[in-house]
Amino acid sequence: MRKSRLPYKFLMVLLVFSLILIVPFSLVTLHNTDKMVQSMEDVAPLGAEQRMEYEKYQQELTENLISLAFYIFIIAFILSLFFSRKFMGPLAELHRGARAIRDGDLDVEISVGAGDEFQEVLRAFNEMKGSLKKRFTELLRKETYVEMMFDPLWVVDDDNVMVDVNPAFLNLFGYERDEVIGSSIFDFL
Repeated sequence: MRKSRLPYKFLMVLLVFSLILIVPFSLVTLHNTDKMVQSMEDVAPLGAEQRMEYEKYQQELTENLISLAFYIFIIAFILSLFFSRKFMGPLAELHRGARAIRDGDLDVEISVGAGDEFQEVLRAFNEMKGSLKKRFTELLRKETYVEMMFDPLWVVDDDNVMVDVNPAFLNLFGYERDEVIGSSIFDFL
């Protein structure tokens, strides 16, 4: 079974989202501190000690923004794991049900989660499976009737070409199924 890339996509989306938040916030904060110092210099020139204090403040601010970015990345990673698991469970259940139906198991029942968006999809899948099973059972019953008929039966398309016959037809005319299917009805009249 192919491993899903959905958790990695969630991780990337949340990391990019956190970058979109962090970078502008950091740039605006640094720009505002520069503007603040510039406006202070407009009032009175900064001395060497004040300039050093400002550079120390800007260094601390940069370190704090880097720490903030690190914590936001950690939170984004944890959130991506949480959301990917929340989405992967119902998707894996839906995938299991679809594979079971593909393999002919119409008795498969997938569990419906509680109160999330996937609940409707999983419930619709179960309803579809029930409807499919009902129609398949009905079709098998009709096929059994046709197979058990003593009267010959042929099914033709719009071009008068035979698309299906029952065993009574084959017994009456003495042909094999492969010889009859695809032939014109006029070959047998």
